[in-house]
Amino acid sequence: AQDATLASFVYERLDGSGYFRKARGEAIGMQERVLAVAAAYTAMCSPRPWRPPHGEAAAGTLLVAQAGAGRFDRQAVAAVLEAARAMAPKRGQGREVRDALLSAREIEVLRHISLGETSREAARAMKISPASVRTHVDNIFQKLDAGSRPAATLKALSRGLIS
Repeated sequence: AQDATLASFVYERLDGSGYFRKARGEAIGMQERVLAVAAAYTAMCSPRPWRPPHGEAAAGTLLVAQAGAGRFDRQAVAAVLEAARAMAPKRGQGREVRDALLSAREIEVLRHISLGETSREAARAMKISPASVRTHVDNIFQKLDAGSRPAATLKALSRGLIS
């Protein structure tokens, strides 16, 4: 219930311009403020049908401007931007980090299961045993910290491991 309450503030803004609760100011706690900024940052850095993704610098500029206009908490914006910078792969490291996370065979298995194939169907397509597929799936779950095939697929898509 506490997580649901926190999540219900994701689109709220300090000036009351958000939606769902129309909360404003002190009615929005710091956790909720950080969540709102993080969600906005993620949305800005993601492609939309009507626009390409904003770069990290552009998203940061937009968030700082919105904080200046009273929509977001300045401390929450600073915290999210600092975390985003700290988590961003260093130049040239992105591919190596992705490649080190899952083996080529695990990525191949993940592609099959992400399409909804059973272990048996994936095994047949890959010319390996269903037990090998299940072992790879277990390893994928552990490496991606996922508990199900859809969760593993979503995490792999968001990390650029599969497309």
